[in-house]
Amino acid sequence: MFLCDRCAGRLEHESFNDRPPLFEGLPVEGYCGLCNERTETRLRQWFICPICLNVVLSYPKGLAASKYVHEFWAREVRPEFPDLILEELDAVKLEPFIPGSRTKKNKGIVVQELDYRVVHVTGEHLFQIELKAGPASIDAMTEFQLDVNDFNDIASGCNRCSLPAYVFHVQINDDYLPPTRRSVATNLWWTDVWALAGARKDIRQRRDEDKRAGYYQPGVFRPRATFPDELRREGYRSLTARLRDAKIPLI
Repeated sequence: MFLCDRCAGRLEHESFNDRPPLFEGLPVEGYCGLCNERTETRLRQWFICPICLNVVLSYPKGLAASKYVHEFWAREVRPEFPDLILEELDAVKLEPFIPGSRTKKNKGIVVQELDYRVVHVTGEHLFQIELKAGPASIDAMTEFQLDVNDFNDIASGCNRCSLPAYVFHVQINDDYLPPTRRSVATNLWWTDVWALAGARKDIRQRRDEDKRAGYYQPGVFRPRATFPDELRREGYRSLTARLRDAKIPLI
């Protein structure tokens, strides 16, 4: 990976148990493969397994998606709704891999709310947001895929704290400045968890993986520009009332 010095140090200390790279060289100005910034970088190489590599490569995508949500909120929500405060509760964290360990969230025991919580300036908790990211546009999808465990995490988070959730899908693509690359968010779509549950078409085993996923009608997601309309009509309040009457069923 081409990394800036700061991000290389972070990966070494926070993810690789202070193991230095086996190779470090080829300085070039380009995109850091972690923070996505254009800066001075060097190629760093570690020997890691494919599972850990996938985790490491997910970090820049998660950071780009989170940045996009904050920018969307600042640009398209906050000017009209200054009393609604976006709190990020589950920020992207670099972590080491420990064999045999699983987070409580992965075990189905939700210890906190979802990725974001929206709070009124008075302190009233209004709703949550769960962020999902991927390379495809909703408009180009024939079906939206979500792991069964991921859906159950969202439903459990809603049921536990009696707060509804919106699901944001952020489109993430690669942007190249050879030989470097970065992750860039380009668009956002949204739906609520009740609507998503109602749009489930099927549950199938994921190809070449020991996981089940739900497959959903992509039309349940709405364009980014319509989310302020949902806030104007305070749609989250009707979702909260529905949640008081019935819990969201797990898969």
